[in-house]
Amino acid sequence: PLNFIRCAPREDWILPDDFADEHSFLIHSIIDTIRFSNARVIILDNLSWLTESAENSSSARRLMRMLQTLRRQLGLSILLIAHTPKVRSGLAVEMNQLQGSKMLANFADNIVGMGRSSVSNDLRYLKPLKLRTAASAFEKDTVPVMRLAKRGRMLGFTFVDVEPESHHLEGNLP
Repeated sequence: PLNFIRCAPREDWILPDDFADEHSFLIHSIIDTIRFSNARVIILDNLSWLTESAENSSSARRLMRMLQTLRRQLGLSILLIAHTPKVRSGLAVEMNQLQGSKMLANFADNIVGMGRSSVSNDLRYLKPLKLRTAASAFEKDTVPVMRLAKRGRMLGFTFVDVEPESHHLEGNLP
């Protein structure tokens, strides 16, 4: 879409003298880009770019407070993508699989996990893990299932159905 702006740090940048570390410079650059573009929705992929230690509760708390302040001051919706350690396919998606500190979960408004189905390599499902600002649109224990595929040059998801998560877990295959 024309209103989608993708930004990534250059590979050959030099830390300006005004900044003590790369983290401060990166956060400053993100804020400048948001203000310049007048963005209202931002996607930050991935958490490990924003903090050196998500496992450290004070570092995670500082990051999440900064993002909440940004959200309020600039009227943003923020999607922060945090990867999990490699979890074997076919296990239920749970909050404790979130990489890093529980502090991330404490400060997040909503958390959604993505699971890999045991039914097929190209199937994924989304599971709401924490909903503070919205009610679930799905019945208890059901998840939206999507097919991951390329359409032209773009990789994307196509909605398949809403099914119980248990249908996509190891040991529950027909």
